Amino acid sequence: GRLKERDALFELVLKWITHPEWDMTLTLRDAMSKTEHLIDEHMKNPNGSELSRKCPGVAPFFTRLPLIRALDFFGSRVSVEERQYVPPTFSEVRQIFNIAQVYEMRGTIKML
Repeated sequence: GRLKERDALFELVLKWITHPEWDMTLTLRDAMSKTEHLIDEHMKNPNGSELSRKCPGVAPFFTRLPLIRALDFFGSRVSVEERQYVPPTFSEVRQIFNIAQVYEMRGTIKML
């Protein structure tokens, strides 16, 4: 079967980038910066955070996600920020989040 690409947080990031219904459309960098800030805030107060209001049902985060650092790494390999007419895909946003998780966990996980 086809992998269902559904994640409320990733969809929120994509909305900020691609949907004109918002007051202004953000760049990918601005959207990642805003998301990183919302996650930090959510870690301190999961129940009353802005992220929990924008993304109902979002789970608690146990580590920070350095999304801008991950975007810099991903962007150096895939020119995702330089594209003018092709917005980032769900898969690319997911890859940036995955890279951020690896950056945050580096040095704390021991391989068996």
